[in-house]
Amino acid sequence: NNGFLVVQVLGGDGQPLALRPSRADMTGDDPESRPRHEAAASREAVRALRRQMGSLQAGAMTWSEDLKEEMCICNLWGVLRISHVDEWHELAAMPRGSPLPAPLAALNAGSDVSPADIALSANLCTWGLPLLSIRGCLSVDTPPPLVFELLKSPERRAAWDVLLKEGRLVRQIGPDNAIVHEVFEPLSGDLGRPHDYALISSWRCESDGSYVIASRSIVVEEVPPSPQYQRGEVLPSGWWIQPQTDGTGSELTYAI
Repeated sequence: NNGFLVVQVLGGDGQPLALRPSRADMTGDDPESRPRHEAAASREAVRALRRQMGSLQAGAMTWSEDLKEEMCICNLWGVLRISHVDEWHELAAMPRGSPLPAPLAALNAGSDVSPADIALSANLCTWGLPLLSIRGCLSVDTPPPLVFELLKSPERRAAWDVLLKEGRLVRQIGPDNAIVHEVFEPLSGDLGRPHDYALISSWRCESDGSYVIASRSIVVEEVPPSPQYQRGEVLPSGWWIQPQTDGTGSELTYAI
């Protein structure tokens, strides 16, 4: 069996002292020291990445082939976690057929009436932190499997998202995960540049017939930043698709 000993040094006041981390140039000519240093540095990088997976730390995660299964599981968990946040404050309720505000009508292919029962809400202090979360809920007559197939594909997203300029599959990772690249129309203040995202996208079908589709920003060599785009970053965001009680339609929740 192998193990690692963690030593904590206390000062005169009984508080832990911060020790200087080891450096490769401190290992000298000892042939055993450098591999130990490199292994320790690698373990620390893995621990830091695992802490980021389950935290609300902003920023994109560096993609790791060694931890891809954990990263994808945490991606899905993050969407379910935000979907179940308490203390949502209603922003708008738009029953099917009701008039849409002008900005939403522009996003609805020019139609000025709501295509479904839609409710928008926000939380300005998610989990007691200064973190803004937005949730949209809507009901549709389409069964969950068909909704799922439409929403999970980056190429098919352009059929319903008028802000999407381009969506492409970069690499499939097993049957339920993929690295994708999505480019959206410019946001105000971006000097006319489209904004893009490098994402790990994960999806699952639950035993109750519901589906989860999650995406979060990653740093990956296959999708480097480009000067023609404004690179954006998101924490786990996505869809929770639940069957309606009568089994004919779907209840959709989008959380970001």
